[in-house]
Amino acid sequence: MTNNRKPTSTSKGAPLKAAAIHEAAVQLREQGINSTYDLFNAAPSKIEEAKKAWISVPGQRSGITWNYFLMLAGIGGVKADRMVIRFVADAIGSAPENVSPADAATLVKAVAEKSGRNVTHLDHAIWRFESGRPVNQQH
Repeated sequence: MTNNRKPTSTSKGAPLKAAAIHEAAVQLREQGINSTYDLFNAAPSKIEEAKKAWISVPGQRSGITWNYFLMLAGIGGVKADRMVIRFVADAIGSAPENVSPADAATLVKAVAEKSGRNVTHLDHAIWRFESGRPVNQQH
């Protein structure tokens, strides 16, 4: 474990993040995914089964960490967390509570595609912008 003592949520009895990710890794292993090679070469149905196993872990139901896992593995995507949702909501003139993670991800992917940008790089730039950190313009 990583000695991370932060829970996955503020809910009473929520599992620790480190324990949840350990369990998610166990679930991937049970699905036969032991490396990024396995992930890249898995059939779409196998990826869907792996996702179902991942989101079955307490504290991982939203799928945000699954999407981030895929991004870290080199599979393009959007981690539509509160930062990305806030950015998208502001961009479309809405309140964050009116923008679902799925809608935010869809819009960011569409903008990346239309502008010829790498979707993962765009996600990261949005996150950095919303966090107040410098945004690298080279992507």
